[in-house]
Amino acid sequence: MNSENPIDRQVGDRLRVRRFALQMKPEELAVALGISLLQVYEWEAGTRSIEAEHLPEIIRVLGVVPEFFSADRSPRTLP
Repeated sequence: MNSENPIDRQVGDRLRVRRFALQMKPEELAVALGISLLQVYEWEAGTRSIEAEHLPEIIRVLGVVPEFFSADRSPRTLP
């Protein structure tokens, strides 16, 4: 699903920032999540929404709390 939604853009930005902080390549994230590399690129660009079914695994792999992706909260990682 392609979109121009600002929320998708924000979530994608936070995903990319955290991946960079972990020094994780897009390919590594794709493998860890069992998805295509294209899907990671689309999420990070904000042109594709992250499906709810992927969120628990994304949160686990990136080591963040669910609120990390929320617009009204500053990003933080798990303790």
